[in-house]
Amino acid sequence: MFKLLKVTGTSMQPSLHHGDFVVVYSHFLNIQVGELVIAKHPSLPNMIKRVLKVDSKQRVLLAGDHSSSISSINIGWIPRSQITHKVFFRIRRY
Repeated sequence: MFKLLKVTGTSMQPSLHHGDFVVVYSHFLNIQVGELVIAKHPSLPNMIKRVLKVDSKQRVLLAGDHSSSISSINIGWIPRSQITHKVFFRIRRY
């Protein structure tokens, strides 16, 4: 299923800017390093992040593109099941 979401914040700049829109989908089989995903985290709000690593235990390490983003160390390894959507494409705000 496809959804349109509005980007908030600056953690994914320069790839995504505050106010951009992304088209995401929830039916995907695998996750690759470098892809943008939407993740649920037990102590953080839903977030758009880039996949840094996927391990053999089906855990995913995520990070923002901007230096001000929360670090992958603070996010920690996310179970694959917490990845809810993959970003299909973006729509720039201008």
